[in-house]
Amino acid sequence: MRKIETEYIGSSRLFHGAAPGLMGTSLEMIAAGCSEEDARMVWDWLVLEGLHLDSILDRFTPESELSRLNSSPVSEYVPVSQSLVSILRVAERYRELTGGYFDVASGNSGRISITPDGRICPGGARLDFGGFAKGYLLRLLSERIKGGALESAFIDFGGSSIMTVGHHPFGDCWKVGVRNPYGPGILSEVELKDSSMSTSGNSPRYGSHIINPFTGKPVEDSKVVNVVCPDPLDAEVLSTTLMMVPEEEAEEMAGRFPGASFRIFKCQTIQ
Repeated sequence: MRKIETEYIGSSRLFHGAAPGLMGTSLEMIAAGCSEEDARMVWDWLVLEGLHLDSILDRFTPESELSRLNSSPVSEYVPVSQSLVSILRVAERYRELTGGYFDVASGNSGRISITPDGRICPGGARLDFGGFAKGYLLRLLSERIKGGALESAFIDFGGSSIMTVGHHPFGDCWKVGVRNPYGPGILSEVELKDSSMSTSGNSPRYGSHIINPFTGKPVEDSKVVNVVCPDPLDAEVLSTTLMMVPEEEAEEMAGRFPGASFRIFKCQTIQ
């Protein structure tokens, strides 16, 4: 990860933090109308928690817990941290909620087993927390700052996962453009206030990265899904799920997530 940068402008009571390279992407936070101490306390926690989660969930790092679990024998029970156990249990609830469309495990004939003492048997699965980890970190942040640590903030995680607190200091919301990956300009502008947004999709340079667990094949549709939810993890999971479900089932699926709204942009619409 490249150097973390922070700045506080006392005259405007404005804080900006940037952590390039966190979880393989960039994390930025803007906080307005707060003290430097409060802003830095939240920011430092956010970066440290992000690094902690990265050390657990980065499947490309051999030393991570996830890599160790993915490389373990099919029937072996592996001791892991309580953090990973908690994450897997949350992911399992989303698998059930989405009827199996969202599944962090692939290639397993059975289900992952977790013992009461925190050991995990992958059962032949290979775990991947793409479409989950960023939203999970933002959910932890939202829970941490309940009670007013920040009154106005904008957190951008890689451009695809965004969480807002309050509203822009010079408006009644935070306005966010949904980028067009197939050409110049934006697809739409979203107004956020105390809510979160997630965008999933394919692009000419980055496609076939979402695997449908029922077919084992990548989703190759040229489309973008934008979801707005009160909960940042709900938003990320739902945007990924709606890339896979048949169009006629999208409304029903979104209805399982409290307060969710969504838009699907097809290739012919955005080219």
